[in-house]
Amino acid sequence: MATKLTQTEIIQRVLDCKDALGLNTLPLRQQLKEMTGLDSNLLSRVGGLKGISEMTGIPVAPNPRRAKVKVDDTPVPIRPSRAFDIEKEMRGRGLHYNDYQKADTLKRVEGMAW
Repeated sequence: MATKLTQTEIIQRVLDCKDALGLNTLPLRQQLKEMTGLDSNLLSRVGGLKGISEMTGIPVAPNPRRAKVKVDDTPVPIRPSRAFDIEKEMRGRGLHYNDYQKADTLKRVEGMAW
Protein backbone atom coordinates (compact mmCIF):
# COMPACT_ATOMS: atom_id res chain seq x y z
CA MET A 1 0.00 0.00 0.00
CA ALA A 2 1.38 3.39 -0.95
CA THR A 3 1.97 6.02 1.70
CA LYS A 4 -0.18 9.12 1.56
CA LEU A 5 1.59 12.35 0.75
CA THR A 6 0.93 15.46 2.79
CA GLN A 7 0.28 18.82 1.21
CA THR A 8 3.80 20.03 1.97
CA GLU A 9 5.33 16.91 0.39
CA ILE A 10 3.24 17.39 -2.77
CA ILE A 11 4.24 21.05 -3.03
CA GLN A 12 7.89 20.16 -2.39
CA ARG A 13 7.83 17.57 -5.19
CA VAL A 14 6.35 20.14 -7.59
CA LEU A 15 9.04 22.68 -6.67
CA ASP A 16 11.79 20.04 -6.99
CA CYS A 17 10.52 19.15 -10.46
CA LYS A 18 10.46 22.85 -11.40
CA ASP A 19 14.06 23.27 -10.26
CA ALA A 20 15.19 20.07 -12.02
CA LEU A 21 13.70 21.27 -15.31
CA GLY A 22 15.02 24.82 -14.84
CA LEU A 23 11.64 26.45 -15.49
CA ASN A 24 10.43 29.93 -14.54
CA THR A 25 6.87 28.60 -14.32
CA LEU A 26 5.30 25.57 -12.70
CA PRO A 27 5.75 22.37 -14.74
CA LEU A 28 2.90 20.89 -16.75
CA ARG A 29 0.87 17.97 -15.35
CA GLN A 30 2.47 15.60 -17.84
CA GLN A 31 5.98 16.60 -16.73
CA LEU A 32 5.01 16.16 -13.07
CA LYS A 33 3.61 12.70 -13.73
CA GLU A 34 6.73 11.59 -15.61
CA MET A 35 9.29 12.98 -13.15
CA THR A 36 7.63 12.65 -9.74
CA GLY A 37 4.64 10.36 -10.21
CA LEU A 38 2.18 13.04 -9.07
CA ASP A 39 -1.15 12.58 -10.80
CA SER A 40 -4.24 14.79 -10.96
CA ASN A 41 -5.73 13.23 -7.84
CA LEU A 42 -2.73 14.16 -5.70
CA LEU A 43 -2.53 17.65 -7.19
CA SER A 44 -6.22 18.27 -6.51
CA ARG A 45 -5.55 17.87 -2.76
CA VAL A 46 -3.62 21.15 -2.76
CA GLY A 47 -5.94 22.96 -5.17
CA GLY A 48 -4.26 21.83 -8.39
CA LEU A 49 -1.52 23.71 -10.15
CA LYS A 50 -3.53 26.92 -9.82
CA GLY A 51 -3.68 26.49 -6.04
CA ILE A 52 0.07 25.84 -5.85
CA SER A 53 0.63 28.89 -8.04
CA GLU A 54 -1.40 31.07 -5.68
CA MET A 55 0.41 29.71 -2.61
CA THR A 56 3.94 30.04 -3.99
CA GLY A 57 3.53 33.02 -6.32
CA ILE A 58 5.03 31.08 -9.25
CA PRO A 59 2.98 31.46 -12.48
CA VAL A 60 1.42 28.47 -14.21
CA ALA A 61 2.83 27.54 -17.63
CA PRO A 62 0.50 28.58 -20.48
CA ASN A 63 -1.50 25.76 -22.00
CA PRO A 64 -0.52 25.32 -25.67
CA ARG A 65 -4.04 24.07 -26.54
CA ARG A 66 -5.58 27.31 -25.34
CA ALA A 67 -3.28 29.56 -27.32
CA LYS A 68 -5.28 32.29 -29.01
CA VAL A 69 -4.75 33.21 -32.62
CA LYS A 70 -3.86 36.83 -33.06
CA VAL A 71 -6.30 38.66 -35.31
CA ASP A 72 -5.36 41.61 -37.47
CA ASP A 73 -7.71 44.40 -36.34
CA THR A 74 -6.59 47.03 -38.85
CA PRO A 75 -9.57 48.40 -40.76
CA VAL A 76 -9.76 47.51 -44.43
CA PRO A 77 -10.86 50.24 -46.84
CA ILE A 78 -14.23 49.42 -48.38
CA ARG A 79 -14.73 50.21 -52.03
CA PRO A 80 -17.82 52.38 -52.49
CA SER A 81 -20.71 50.80 -54.39
CA ARG A 82 -21.84 52.22 -57.72
CA ALA A 83 -25.25 50.55 -57.46
CA PHE A 84 -27.06 53.61 -56.12
CA ASP A 85 -25.67 55.87 -58.86
CA ILE A 86 -26.52 53.35 -61.58
CA GLU A 87 -30.04 52.88 -60.21
CA LYS A 88 -30.54 56.64 -60.15
CA GLU A 89 -29.38 56.88 -63.78
CA MET A 90 -31.69 54.04 -64.86
CA ARG A 91 -34.69 55.68 -63.17
CA GLY A 92 -33.93 58.83 -65.16
CA ARG A 93 -34.26 56.74 -68.32
CA GLY A 94 -37.46 55.10 -67.06
CA LEU A 95 -35.79 51.71 -66.53
CA HIS A 96 -34.98 49.51 -63.55
CA TYR A 97 -31.65 48.40 -62.11
CA ASN A 98 -32.22 44.82 -63.27
CA ASP A 99 -32.40 46.11 -66.88
CA TYR A 100 -28.87 47.46 -66.42
CA GLN A 101 -27.74 44.14 -64.95
CA LYS A 102 -29.15 42.18 -67.91
CA ALA A 103 -27.54 44.51 -70.44
CA ASP A 104 -24.20 44.35 -68.62
CA THR A 105 -24.34 40.55 -68.52
CA LEU A 106 -25.12 40.38 -72.25
CA LYS A 107 -22.13 42.65 -72.97
CA ARG A 108 -19.83 40.32 -71.07
CA VAL A 109 -21.30 37.15 -72.60
CA GLU A 110 -21.04 38.44 -76.19
CA GLY A 111 -17.32 39.00 -75.69
CA MET A 112 -16.78 35.37 -74.66
CA ALA A 113 -15.99 32.70 -77.24
CA TRP A 114 -18.33 29.75 -76.84
